[in-house]
Amino acid sequence: MQAKVFYFSATGNSFAIARDIANQIDAQAELISIATMDNNDWNFDGDVLGIIFPIHFLNIPKVVVEFIRKLKVKPSCYVFCACTYGALYGDVLYKVEALLKESGIKLAASFPVNMPGNNIILYRAFPVSIQKYLFKNAKKKVIQIADYVKNFRKNVPTKSAIHIYVAIGFLFLFMAPGVSRKGFYVSEKCNGCGLCQRACHCKNITLIDNKPQWSSNCEGCLACIQWCPTEAIYAQKTLNRKHYHHPKVSYSDLF
Repeated sequence: MQAKVFYFSATGNSFAIARDIANQIDAQAELISIATMDNNDWNFDGDVLGIIFPIHFLNIPKVVVEFIRKLKVKPSCYVFCACTYGALYGDVLYKVEALLKESGIKLAASFPVNMPGNNIILYRAFPVSIQKYLFKNAKKKVIQIADYVKNFRKNVPTKSAIHIYVAIGFLFLFMAPGVSRKGFYVSEKCNGCGLCQRACHCKNITLIDNKPQWSSNCEGCLACIQWCPTEAIYAQKTLNRKHYHHPKVSYSDLF
């Protein structure tokens, strides 16, 4: 079985899930970062293809949308996806199914995976006890996903409870533009290391006089804040909030 698992991950949650799924379904499965791919159409003639990504403001990250639109697979390919989320995943799995359908690709199975949230702008980092609880459940979920994939089982997309989804959706509708266009600052603790610039898959950060400056192409992944080694980067309400990235994923794993 030729399998490839594509992932997008800013703070490690989706990478950890993608890595574990790849290890479970096939020792030879290839793990590929979507953020490092070029802009050309991508053709895959293998047997299994997975797409793993985090929820961004109840939506699919733009880089993942662009990848899906350029994806081409053979008709018999088993395509699955998993989305990681902190609170709600809305109707994102339906959106993935619709995007794939536009390219003539059938989504065989899809899965939501609850992980510690990383949106430091909206809330504080989850307590370690809750993180451990979610990691434990995620391991069980990975086993379930791998069983589906190895046996080519199918399912239909699910979505969050609609009343909660609508309420939170309105909140994100107003919050997202603020995150995307402005509101990032850097303190005197910045040492000019440039890790934030390299972590930004949108190429939205430039270093001027060894200090990061943000443009208007932000996707709100918050990697720049969460991976800053001196915690010099902050946004509104994030000062004194504990940072989060997956404890078993390193910066070098992702960037």
